[in-house]
Amino acid sequence: MIYLLIGFVCTFTVNANGDESVTDNVETAIVRSGAMPIIRYRAFIYQDYLVVEAKHEKEWHSYAIDNEKRALTALKGRASLGIEKGTTFELPESIQTDGPWLQPSPKDFSKPEIRWYTYGFDGVVYFARKIKKSDQPFSFKITGQACSGDLCRSINVELTPSRPEFDASQVKEMTDVMKTLKAVKSDDSKAP
Repeated sequence: MIYLLIGFVCTFTVNANGDESVTDNVETAIVRSGAMPIIRYRAFIYQDYLVVEAKHEKEWHSYAIDNEKRALTALKGRASLGIEKGTTFELPESIQTDGPWLQPSPKDFSKPEIRWYTYGFDGVVYFARKIKKSDQPFSFKITGQACSGDLCRSINVELTPSRPEFDASQVKEMTDVMKTLKAVKSDDSKAP
């Protein structure tokens, strides 16, 4: 039997410069395999963006928002062993968005010799979506799949984004992060 445990904690982290990180004291949703944490999600508002941080434990990865579209393109109509569930973000209808989700360029985890194509992320990765001003707190769902070798777990967590104050070094950090993100051309996410 597979169990998915979700926990919420607040953490304190320090970036490479020794400064407080943007995600300090931000609510965390933890995806677990048994008792072991495998992904920690955090969400916050930066300027007009909802930003989601996913921190994967060593040897674990999750899949791109557009994983299915990328895999079908690579297969060129051929049969496949299966396609992993991409990451989705489900925002409440009350939150109006302006543009597609943004994600970094995913890593290619494919094994073409067995016609298995899949794309995703490990380590620390950020997703973002521009939202229209909302001063009201809201929660949203993150679903998907995380794998390590041949062991996979479902992702099904809910987060309420925080609204942290950003100092100059944190603004620079987030500016650098935002530069790495690209629009998902075919938004497979369930967000409105």
